Amino acid sequence: HTGKGNAFITVRGEKEPLQIRCCDEHDDGRWYRDGWAQITLEDSNGDNYRDLIVEYTECSKDDDTGTRMREVYLYYPARRYFKLFISGPKS
Repeated sequence: HTGKGNAFITVRGEKEPLQIRCCDEHDDGRWYRDGWAQITLEDSNGDNYRDLIVEYTECSKDDDTGTRMREVYLYYPARRYFKLFISGPKS
């Protein structure tokens, strides 16, 4: 956790470690409602391996109600790493 209200988790990436934001409480133009992202492990693509799902509501000075966002990091078991598959508004 940083002094500015941010926190990250680090997971193994394809070429280098991935730092995934799990907390954003600092109002630097955008922040997460309630501060924290919800992080779950679930099989999102039917390959019997759990992928990393990050969901949060991103707020800004222009939109304090926020937009629900979703990031999906697929797990590649042969080389044991995660890779960002999709990031954007949750549909």
